[in-house]
Parts: sequence; structure tokens; C-alpha cells
Amino acid sequence: DGEHRYSPTRKILFDWDLNEIALFPNPTTDRMFVHAPKLADLPVRLFIYDPSGELKMELAVDKWSEQAYEILLENFQNGLYTLSLKASDRKIITRNFVVHRLY
Repeated sequence: DGEHRYSPTRKILFDWDLNEIALFPNPTTDRMFVHAPKLADLPVRLFIYDPSGELKMELAVDKWSEQAYEILLENFQNGLYTLSLKASDRKIITRNFVVHRLY
């Protein structure tokens, strides 16, 4: 009938700013850097999963640094991976990255 209604706009607050984490370079060949300076001094757990959901790497950091963390990916095959960060009582944030080597 062509009728439409508008709902009120609501502000949604997240405990993560989606720009608080950067992965570079992406795509990568054998190493990647994770930069999340707003997590400095917090305990952080980092997880990397392959496309099938298998955990490929887990890293626990007692006090995250303002500097970028280097992650070595030499044993990773070409493909898409998911990196998840869990910092203290914050929600998990997830980013995808690609390992691409010319064999």
C-alpha cells in the first residue's frame, strides 16, 4: 500500500572503537603487526583461527603495549584467517587477514 513509518534514531555505544585495532600489512606473507594502543597495560588474549574455525595460534599478554606486536606467520598456509582480541572485561573484537605467498 506504499505506507511507511520511521522509528526514532537510537545511539548505540560500544566498548570498542572499531578503529582501535590495526593489522598490517594485510595481505601478508610471513609476519603481521597488531596495533591497538588503547589496550595498553591491559591483559590481552589473542587468537588466530583458520577458515574452518580451527585455532591456529593463541597468545596471552599480561600487559599490552602501546607499540605494535609482531606475529610470526611462517607456518601458516595461504588463506584467510581471523584474529580475535579479548582484553580484560571488554568484548572480543575480530579482524580478518590474508596470508598470501608466491611459492
